[in-house]
Amino acid sequence: MIKKRILVVSNSPQIIQGSGGRTRIVYEIKEIIAPTVETRLFCFVNLKYYFQYKKLIKAKKQLEIDTGVKVIYSPSLPTFHGLLDNLVNFINCISIFVYSLFWKCNSYYAQGISAAFPIILLKKTILPIKLITDVHGVLPEEHFYKNSSFNDLEFQKLGLKEKQVLECSDLIFLVSNRLFEHYKLKYSLNLSNSLVVPCLTNYQSESPPLNSTCTPSLLNDINNDRLIFTYVGSFRQYQLVDQTFETFLKIKSKIQNAYFLIITNHVSNFENKAREQNISDSDYKIVSINQNEVQNYLHYTDIGFLLRDNSIVNKVASPTKFAEYLMAGVPVITTNFVGDYSSIVKTKRIGYVIENLEILDDNLFLFINEYINNKQEYKKRAFNFANDNLTWDSYKLLIPEYLRKYEII
Repeated sequence: MIKKRILVVSNSPQIIQGSGGRTRIVYEIKEIIAPTVETRLFCFVNLKYYFQYKKLIKAKKQLEIDTGVKVIYSPSLPTFHGLLDNLVNFINCISIFVYSLFWKCNSYYAQGISAAFPIILLKKTILPIKLITDVHGVLPEEHFYKNSSFNDLEFQKLGLKEKQVLECSDLIFLVSNRLFEHYKLKYSLNLSNSLVVPCLTNYQSESPPLNSTCTPSLLNDINNDRLIFTYVGSFRQYQLVDQTFETFLKIKSKIQNAYFLIITNHVSNFENKAREQNISDSDYKIVSINQNEVQNYLHYTDIGFLLRDNSIVNKVASPTKFAEYLMAGVPVITTNFVGDYSSIVKTKRIGYVIENLEILDDNLFLFINEYINNKQEYKKRAFNFANDNLTWDSYKLLIPEYLRKYEII
């Protein structure tokens, strides 16, 4: 009898510390899957990464430390969404099959729709296996969002593959209720075998961080009377960096003690942007820190920025940073297009939703002043919501229950 094991499959070497995808897969494995069933992580690695071999080896070792399981890196050709794409999926299917002969397992956990493609091929042609697919977003729309030259035929092909994965998966995890509704409407699927698991945080605290008693060393030069607005993230188009700077400057024009703290690994990009926006050196700071330090820095701040544009990619998303902000007691300024979170911010009063980034209405400043006058209440609400709903600890019983229900463990 084959021992029950799960092989988690990813289309990425998970090199970038702090990225949403890496954070999710690390804590899914470490907190939920590995304590329940024997687990390994199988990552397809684009050949280009092997030109940075030392960096790749270091990333693999760190990934094993962070997940607590054995990590396998398997070389993979790049995909181009055509005949070559089908060839790559076939080769990757053989790679998984060969490894499965060595490490006998009966269940596969695909991190994302693309990672499920070769497993679907394996399931249909070779092995009677169980497949869990962890869906982070809408695949064809994401490709179009990143590359507007993506043609209709390619869009339709990816849509068919996406539907096939959803139909062939034994269990589906979706990051938001909006994503669930999107798939039901788009593909007329029942999705009764699905569970919404938002992007969560592993940070834990017994009480809300109302007052930071120990200032992080890199922030010692910020006066205590400053109102600190924070951006945590990278320098990417979808994170609306330009609009975030512009929003801060509009706030700064009316609230003189406003200060902008940026926590990122893309320091030079943000330094150039700050100079381009003519922000005074005394009104901002950019720091690059380890992922495990981010929460301590957030405790020291007041309000976080999480802006997104009007795209279906954002409307069904679940940014990890939302949970991280709230767990630190930091309410969020966001837009109407952030998955389930935009409506939650309104109903739970844990931040403010900007209706129009071009024109900031007076209600935003009313919110900021209300926060200033009721800081502890806002921090408590933010922390309590995250602590109850957005931690991996809060899903430790529910996810294994579903794995057992569908006879995966």
